[in-house]
Amino acid sequence: MTAALYNPAHTAADLLARASAVTGFPVALIRSRKRTALLCHVRWSVWLVLRDRHSWTLQSIATHFHRHHTAVIHGIRAARRLSLSDPSGFQRLVHHLSQPTTH
Repeated sequence: MTAALYNPAHTAADLLARASAVTGFPVALIRSRKRTALLCHVRWSVWLVLRDRHSWTLQSIATHFHRHHTAVIHGIRAARRLSLSDPSGFQRLVHHLSQPTTH
């Protein structure tokens, strides 16, 4: 993708929409400050994909989601732990979010 066509906000919006479609949580709820376990897992999976697959900086993720960068660090670390402890559920979500979109 060329730099002129790449818009990081579209990447996040696309991942949020896909996470919403898979989980049934509205995008606004995923972006919210609510901290129920399942909702955090979904949010962290989006952050993990933005970091690992799209090379977003921690600060970029934090800014986009209105969080402190240390919260993003915690979320990504927790996401990595979850992917090891719950490979069936969590990794399926991360895998789905990591797939390229077809337009």
